Amino acid sequence: MSHNDYLRKRYNYMQPVLQKINKRFISLEKWEVKRNNTILKHVMQPLIKKMRKMNPLFKALFSEPYYGGSFYDGLKVGKPEEFDVDLLLTLHEDTEPEVIVSNIPGYIHIRLRGYEDFMKTSSRKWRQLHYLIDNRYYLDATKVLAWMQKVIRKAFNKFPMCADGTAIFNTSYGQFKGKIRRGGPAYTLELSGRASGKSVFLSIDLVSSFVFSEDRWPLSPFCPNPIKYMPDFFVVPKKPSENGNYRRYWRLSFQCQEAELIKGKEGLKPTIRLLKKLQEKLGKEVVSSYYIKTIFLWEIHERSESFWRNSLSYLFITMLRRYKWYLRRYGIPYYWNKRNNLLNANCITIQNLGNRLQHIISDIENNPHDLNIVARHILSPNELNQLRL
Repeated sequence: MSHNDYLRKRYNYMQPVLQKINKRFISLEKWEVKRNNTILKHVMQPLIKKMRKMNPLFKALFSEPYYGGSFYDGLKVGKPEEFDVDLLLTLHEDTEPEVIVSNIPGYIHIRLRGYEDFMKTSSRKWRQLHYLIDNRYYLDATKVLAWMQKVIRKAFNKFPMCADGTAIFNTSYGQFKGKIRRGGPAYTLELSGRASGKSVFLSIDLVSSFVFSEDRWPLSPFCPNPIKYMPDFFVVPKKPSENGNYRRYWRLSFQCQEAELIKGKEGLKPTIRLLKKLQEKLGKEVVSSYYIKTIFLWEIHERSESFWRNSLSYLFITMLRRYKWYLRRYGIPYYWNKRNNLLNANCITIQNLGNRLQHIISDIENNPHDLNIVARHILSPNELNQLRL
């Protein structure tokens, strides 16, 4: 037996436990997924229709909703009640939008080079475009967020309202009450109601996203598009974490390409979900779900397709070690621009998390006959008791 074969078989004892954890505490119930997805679409369709009706500029810019995030990537851990919906906006080609790589890694500027000439000949529906730019024709993230907030709020207020300020949405599963709150680059629509006698809560992040095609793909140090048949990318009005005036800064989003990169790799998604479940127990303050996904994107880049056909136990321990390796280096490079280190916590916090991962790895290595050792690190005490029943 080769050394590699030995390593692959060494952790086979964990396989039944990891599979059981995935099935009982991580995998989503199909009926619940279908129900919540239907409710989501039944709410979004009339909301977008009212937004288009209430605002001529939104009607001119809007192309379609993009349903993304961990739910649609198949990486969701926990209940299927959190959704990301990008409201895709497309600038008129005659505005000649230019994507400019900024001085902050991972961010770009968007300048409308043909704005003046376009406005001389444009139809009335484009007249409000000046509300979204600054005096040098750069798209202003702050202005776009404020504009979108008004559009969403105005449409929201056209639904039947309750005395407590919540709106009523009708779906095939019954009526749901909704309220809106602001958070980051998104506006969150929170829905609550009952379906088939069960309480249902949904949280929907609505994100303003401008869409560009490959002819405007950002230049180096951003990497080229690895999925040529998916030329579109998004930009969202999320400012850098540094303090300062960053109204011209836009964050890139390559959701379509990332979804394609992780698709069809047998053990990849279950392994990501296990590490996300582990991270939830450790605390998500330092490392977000996207950072864990990024580690896997780098492994996809480095490894062959056959790697992901290994056992779940082997993939889990291998990727746990890789996760620790990134923390020891105090950096998780952004997949699309290596100059952007996603980890921005202080060194001591990162070191402590790395030490905790090393403790988990050592515990697994030193107790090869303890079938529940990995479960104790991933599950909560209550879940662990359920697993043993």
